[in-house]
Amino acid sequence: MILPSPPTKKYDCIVILGYKFEEGIKLPIHVHERLKTALILYRNKVAPKILLSGKWNAIFHSTPIKPTTTESEEMRKILLYYNAPHHDLLKEEESTDTLENAYYLKIRCFDPLHYTRILILCADYHAERVEYIFTKVLGENFVFDILPTPTSPSTQTKMNEAESLTLESQKKLLYEMKPGDHSYLKKIKEHLP
Repeated sequence: MILPSPPTKKYDCIVILGYKFEEGIKLPIHVHERLKTALILYRNKVAPKILLSGKWNAIFHSTPIKPTTTESEEMRKILLYYNAPHHDLLKEEESTDTLENAYYLKIRCFDPLHYTRILILCADYHAERVEYIFTKVLGENFVFDILPTPTSPSTQTKMNEAESLTLESQKKLLYEMKPGDHSYLKKIKEHLP
């Protein structure tokens, strides 16, 4: 469910979805705001762990030069700067898009750590697609909410049309996928383990 305001219930973890680097390895301002929101929620004991998700943008699959760090690691550095306890920060550093965020979070983090109640922070324009993808990948054994974090009006305008097109494309791609059957993604993304 997409939440209109910060939650009052408790979760196993707060997930922060990364976003592609700007100007080298710099995270956009809206990611910084998302990190601040997560830290406030963490300090208010909404969840005992913060899970940072993202390697880098999928565009780097086709380039010879790769970033020297990951989106997750750069988010971790920012949270540490704001005095987040390092032992409560977890990273997923394999995903390069939203489908992979959901897949790797499920198989590398949620399942092994038995996290079933999840709060996901993402950009406001991205919330509808995140809800669709995570519903498909996680299935009925998970309860998750999405807290959209605001982006600038210019970013929203620029991204809304692209998000709408991407969501329609992903609905077609995942049409036959049964909710919770993350193995289906291996058929459409050969590089997944």
